[in-house]
Amino acid sequence: MKYALFIIGALGYGVTISAQEFDLRDYIVNLKEDTIQLDLASVRGINLITTREKLICVLGEPDSIVNPHYECGGFSEEWQQKIFLQYYYGNLNFIGHEETYQIELIHFDKDSTISLNYNGVVLNSQTRIEEMEKIFPKSYKNRFIQNDSTNTVELALLPQPLSDDKVFFWFINGRLYKVEYWTSC
Repeated sequence: MKYALFIIGALGYGVTISAQEFDLRDYIVNLKEDTIQLDLASVRGINLITTREKLICVLGEPDSIVNPHYECGGFSEEWQQKIFLQYYYGNLNFIGHEETYQIELIHFDKDSTISLNYNGVVLNSQTRIEEMEKIFPKSYKNRFIQNDSTNTVELALLPQPLSDDKVFFWFINGRLYKVEYWTSC
């Protein structure tokens, strides 16, 4: 009898573990639908994740280089033990260290010539919030925050599944005006 109970218990435990693993896999697959793949995106001919060399080769010398001295988060010198620099190019800036840089901010409202190419879709200052539903249907449904008092909408996407970081798409009066990469503290 003890042997039979042990086998039943072991099988039950195995089924529970398998179900939990399946739930986690299903959850991660669903999160991928809320993900923007930065390596599939570019602005002014440069990928949103790039090297310092490519950044300067494609966009030239930046208008300015700033050490932001963030106190916390993914770009914090203290947390990461690396020195981060922001490379400003008019209405966009990249942030990184040594050779790896990524987009931090794009201002579409200040320069109507800027466009973000993502997986064959062009996003710019004329992009309407409703168009995002076609590109990111799950995110549009689940990660959409509207502020009626300021007439703004933010759509938060994840740069990878299970990430604390976010890529915010900001809309004012229904049109895209800013994209911002954000890291939590």
